[in-house]
Amino acid sequence: MLSVSGFIGGFGLLLFGLMQASAALRALAARPLRFHVLRHSGSWPVALLAGVISAPLRASLAAAVVGTRYAGPGESGLAAAILSMAAAALGTTLAGWGIALIGLDPSLSPIFVPAVAVGALLMMSRRPVVAQCGRLMAGLVLVLLGVELLFGAIPSVAGFGTLDQLLVDNALVTIPLLALFGLVVAAVVRSAVAVIALSLVALSVDAVSLLQAAALSIGSYVALVLPAVAALGAAPGSARRIAAGQLLLHGVALLIGLAALFGLAVVDQPLAARGIDAPLLAAAFASLYWLLTLLLVMPVARRLSRRSQRHVAEDHRPRLRPLEPALYVVPAWALDAAVIVLRQTVADLFGLLARPLRQTGEASTKEIARGREALDAIEAYLERLGPVEMPEDARRMMRMRQALDHARSLCDDLEAVRRAQAIRDLVALQRLAADLGVVLEQCAAGLVSDGGLPQPAYTALEQNSQRLATVERGARPAILEQVAGYQVGVEAALAQLAAQRWMERVAVHALRTAYHLRALSEGDHDLSSH
Repeated sequence: MLSVSGFIGGFGLLLFGLMQASAALRALAARPLRFHVLRHSGSWPVALLAGVISAPLRASLAAAVVGTRYAGPGESGLAAAILSMAAAALGTTLAGWGIALIGLDPSLSPIFVPAVAVGALLMMSRRPVVAQCGRLMAGLVLVLLGVELLFGAIPSVAGFGTLDQLLVDNALVTIPLLALFGLVVAAVVRSAVAVIALSLVALSVDAVSLLQAAALSIGSYVALVLPAVAALGAAPGSARRIAAGQLLLHGVALLIGLAALFGLAVVDQPLAARGIDAPLLAAAFASLYWLLTLLLVMPVARRLSRRSQRHVAEDHRPRLRPLEPALYVVPAWALDAAVIVLRQTVADLFGLLARPLRQTGEASTKEIARGREALDAIEAYLERLGPVEMPEDARRMMRMRQALDHARSLCDDLEAVRRAQAIRDLVALQRLAADLGVVLEQCAAGLVSDGGLPQPAYTALEQNSQRLATVERGARPAILEQVAGYQVGVEAALAQLAAQRWMERVAVHALRTAYHLRALSEGDHDLSSH
């Protein structure tokens, strides 16, 4: 009974430590990874590097989606994303090396508990970076503590002897069952690394053979494709095609894995007889397996991307494609995607508002509804994202919601454009409206550019807002005097006041929206609008 509880406790510590370490890495590395690596991932070497780095973050699909945004949605960018996914699987095998070299070394056990205590103390720091570093440290040490508990519990749980005799008698049945067991466990706990650690510990205490451990590992790697299966049904944009490419990639990997298991069955016993370190050998086998897969996929990556593009359709709303559910795993990247869509939507609203101001037409009901649909989609995306941990992301979330509120007010202004009919009858209002329309068009052009909203356009918008507020305050007494002197009719006076008030509202809402978008885009000037 104690051995079973030790096994469950050790596996639970292992999973919890992996979750904490991955979350800390995502919080620490999300922005540096995007700025310094993913923005250059159109290049295949950089895409491979991005894939390897994204593996410990447990965000390989999200990294591939962000990389595709920079590289472009074409064949070349999709091929780089598929290679990035293969490199991420290769990066997952590095955890096996760490466990085989460090986790199974009993001489390091005395420092585990003090290291967890140090990590916990660092987590109490008010500095987010220090707190996340402490969380990372505590998570990694908890993984090693879990491995240590498993090391003591697995021999008792395994029962009498090993599974060697069963393997000899029923190899064709046992190996697929072990692979299926690894697949199911990795799918349930959502971690291939946990199954790899379990197989290495079992191998180190002779509870399983090298062939059995390899079967468990390959089954866990097959589970890596499950997020891709989910993305095929839920993703609106490039994630769907990347997922299709990943399915093809894992099909190739599965064939290579079956061949590797067959070859390993031949050399398993001779290698064991030579006394070679079995956990290190298993880690090497996993790395070589995915390295061979990567080398075989590289020449056909473009062909795989063409097949994905041919057979998998993207969402019919191109403006909303950046809102990928795959990005939820890294809140900073999800917020970046929401900013891209919001910038484009606000630019469209600015352009629609410029039409009546410059007397070149009015927005149709369909165009206004399209803007509201985009704002509703962003709001729903942020709701599904949920609360964020990093203070910087929390501030960006708050600004996003404020910008959304003002953007909705712009939609209301578009629907109330009939109040601006008096602009056509008064030369003074025509001049003010034309100036505001020109500024809104300049802001719209800046919002959809890679450089973001330029300072001159924002300053001009601010000046227009102040001038309109001054004009409205001075116009009211003058219009009342004209009405009292029967120079202007009551209806005409009310129409003139309504037009001035409408223009001031447009300027204020546009200025506040632009203010929050500028704050959101600080440091994000390289965001692409693909």
